[in-house]
Amino acid sequence: MLSILPVIKICLPFFSFILAPAIALAQYGGVDDFEDNAVDPLKWTVIAPTGSGSLVESGGNLHFNSTGSGTELQYYAWADAKYDEDFEIVFRAGNTTFPESSEEFAGIGVEIYPTGSTTTRLNVRLGSYYVATFGPSRDVLANFFVSSILIPNLAVQPATIFPKAAAMRLLYDATDKVFTVFYDANPTDGVQWTQLSTFGVSADANGANNTDFGMSAGSQFDVYVYARTDNLDADSGELLLDDFQLIEGTATDPPAEVESSAAIVFTTELGKSYSVFKSYDLSATPAFTAVGLVGSGDTYEAVPLAEGEGAVTGTGNDIRVLDSTSPSHDSVFYKIFTQ
Repeated sequence: MLSILPVIKICLPFFSFILAPAIALAQYGGVDDFEDNAVDPLKWTVIAPTGSGSLVESGGNLHFNSTGSGTELQYYAWADAKYDEDFEIVFRAGNTTFPESSEEFAGIGVEIYPTGSTTTRLNVRLGSYYVATFGPSRDVLANFFVSSILIPNLAVQPATIFPKAAAMRLLYDATDKVFTVFYDANPTDGVQWTQLSTFGVSADANGANNTDFGMSAGSQFDVYVYARTDNLDADSGELLLDDFQLIEGTATDPPAEVESSAAIVFTTELGKSYSVFKSYDLSATPAFTAVGLVGSGDTYEAVPLAEGEGAVTGTGNDIRVLDSTSPSHDSVFYKIFTQ
């Protein structure tokens, strides 16, 4: 459904500031909202499943269907991310499975490996499991695996939230070689991130949890979405993932001071699409024209539409658009369209 945020009027002479560092896009950044009900081969490499379970894109989500026979597992591979560049991964997950014994488990989320490894990885998931002294439970879970060994030996999780759906965010700092994991256990009312923990991936990293991935300058991460069940059947809609985003880039030197620039800031919802339109004369026909957007994450620069993207995808945070394309006008009006 298309909606329009209120018109924003900005009088240009009152704005003069240094632009924030530009964000340079590379080929591994992107978005998939799974709305086309077919796997996009330009975004994903489908890995053959283990067992009878399968990841299927339908109904605007990525679902995992399984039969309850032993371990059932499947991965979709995204493009490799760079060890030397900051990036973040954001996604939603849903899990309404109901384990009834300690032999049953279900999880869906993201795994990150050093390229070439099949054993060492960081796993962030919405998992369901059975606790002998409590019964069925589920939570946001994060930990390293080295083969079958968990680091830490109990997955990091929030205290007693048991969400059936959650948004998750992995923020990678290439300087410190640390992933910071965030979650929101109630993303339906707008995303509000809570930090879960930090995970360092180099020998000298200083995360709350650390495992040396054995990487060096020029190395890359393999990025996967995955789902797994053990002795537990999952029907369509019980185990799902949506609104996957990999937002990447490294800060470059800021450009010189831009006089008479405007900053437009608006709040976004995770996974929604936002377009920016502007007008110098509300009596004109048409009054508003679309602008292009260049950038990544939460900061963009307005450019002519032919030179940028016509829409950006919400991250759950405020998005800031810097516009220095109208210095000869006394005022400019903006509309933000969301869909």
